[in-house]
Amino acid sequence: MAGERRAATRIPLAVDFCLLHLDSDTRVLCVPRNISATGILLDISLDPEVEGIAPGDVVVLDNFPESMHHLLTSREGEVVWTQQGLCGIHFFTPIVIGC
Repeated sequence: MAGERRAATRIPLAVDFCLLHLDSDTRVLCVPRNISATGILLDISLDPEVEGIAPGDVVVLDNFPESMHHLLTSREGEVVWTQQGLCGIHFFTPIVIGC
C-alpha cells in the first residue's frame, strides 16, 4: 500500500469475532482482520454502534478465543483511524508475537 507507515509485521487472523469496549455502556461487535506487535485491524461494519467510534477513543478488546489470550497481554489501545467499516487500534503496550 502506498504511504504505509506501520513498521511492525502484520499477521492475518482467522477469528470469528471479539468485542470492543468503548466505555462502560458501549460495546461493539467486531471481526479482527490482522494483528501486529503494535496494533490490530478490526472490521466494525457489523454493529450499529459503529458510528460511536472515532480516532482518539480509548478502547479495550475482549471476548477473544482462548487460543489468543497469550498474544493479547495488553488489550487497551487507542483508535487511530476509521474508514468504511474498518478501524485501526494502536496498543498502549506492544504485544509479543511469536511461536
